[in-house]
Amino acid sequence: MIQSLLNWLSPAARKRRRGSQFAAERLEDKTLLSGNVSVFTTGGGDIRVVGNSGDNEINVEVDGSTLRVSGVAGTTINWGAGPAEFDLSSLNLRDLRFAMGLGNDVVTINADLNLGGDLILYTHGGTDTINVSGNISADKVVISGGGDADLINISGTTSVDVTVVAGDDLINPDGDDTIHVNNVNAGRDFKLIASLGINSAILDNVHTNEDLRLWGSNDDDHFVISRSSAQRNLVVVTAGGQNDVGIAGVTVGKDLKILGGSGNDIVGLYGDLVDSTTLLPVGPNNITRNLAIIMYGGDDSIEVRGEHNIGGKAYLYANAGTDDRINRTGLSDDDVAREQEFEHENEPFHIEVENVLEHIENEIETPG
Repeated sequence: MIQSLLNWLSPAARKRRRGSQFAAERLEDKTLLSGNVSVFTTGGGDIRVVGNSGDNEINVEVDGSTLRVSGVAGTTINWGAGPAEFDLSSLNLRDLRFAMGLGNDVVTINADLNLGGDLILYTHGGTDTINVSGNISADKVVISGGGDADLINISGTTSVDVTVVAGDDLINPDGDDTIHVNNVNAGRDFKLIASLGINSAILDNVHTNEDLRLWGSNDDDHFVISRSSAQRNLVVVTAGGQNDVGIAGVTVGKDLKILGGSGNDIVGLYGDLVDSTTLLPVGPNNITRNLAIIMYGGDDSIEVRGEHNIGGKAYLYANAGTDDRINRTGLSDDDVAREQEFEHENEPFHIEVENVLEHIENEIETPG
């Protein structure tokens, strides 16, 4: 099913596409010597993992009641003292925090872990790889690859809030990041924030009790959301660049809203895809209230295909481009409140779109 969406977002389907596509795997270019990672506890029951400027690779695992942080590929822990181990039966563990420094780092967490506080993982600059899996429960999960091109894989976490930040490093905020998130549950919000660079994010089986929100950068971003749910709103803001958004089999408790930027964007909602592995239907998109897709500028395409259950109305706008296209074979006329294509080259925010957007915003923010 994911591959079906990726095929639709491929260069063949988008001749004006520039940049790269989703990468399933990327090997890091190790150019620096392996470094050292300091691991220690604080008086408040927190564990801190701090790297230096070398290329650090560490594994974090739980064996029985022992949490173990080990160095890999020559990385030392506490200057050669061996793996750092903590007895969770006696340690009232709250926060687990990582600050990995400027090297090309690899952090792998594969553990069943119940934190009394937060999981904070920040790799700073460098071409980093972050792998988080296992049954991890925390109040808040914040994962950031920092600057440069990073690969982030997250699965099997449960927390109150989940935030993934791609490239927020002030030293080098650029970088082409690849983010895979699956089987994640957030008690409140899930937020993904992309920074500069060509960013690719695939979210599959991500579920939130409140909002699911994605923010793109001013470069080219590719977002795929499938088999996921938000009990409140699902919001995607693409910003600048040539952006692709593909959505299939989602359930939204309130509104699904996609706001395009100034570039040439493609947005597709699919209710007719089949999982390429199980050959079973992914299912329709179920939206309790309204669907709003508003493309501000560029040559944009909106495609709504297959089965969609919308409790309210659909608002579809392609604005300010010379080659805008709206294809809504998956929506009947009764489903659509407004549909319009604009060609105002010198008016990137058409007044009618602004008025409708304000109306939708007010409606979305109304309790109930």
